[in-house]
Amino acid sequence: MTTKTAKPKNKTMVYCTDDNSKVKGTIVCKTETELVVDLPTGFQMTLHKLSPKRLYIWRVGTLEFVSDGWEQS
Repeated sequence: MTTKTAKPKNKTMVYCTDDNSKVKGTIVCKTETELVVDLPTGFQMTLHKLSPKRLYIWRVGTLEFVSDGWEQS
């Protein structure tokens, strides 16, 4: 009999609003106003939330990236 170990829920989805692409990144740090995510490319993205009911957002130039910050495995 094999025992399944639960994977830790330390990943979240980050969406690019420009071309509707998405990537799953690893959560490094999460607070009420800030979300730090390591992306598969090696880039560490810091997203900010302006109010508790909104999404975490990171903008660079005309690109915008958003995440709800929900943990998944």
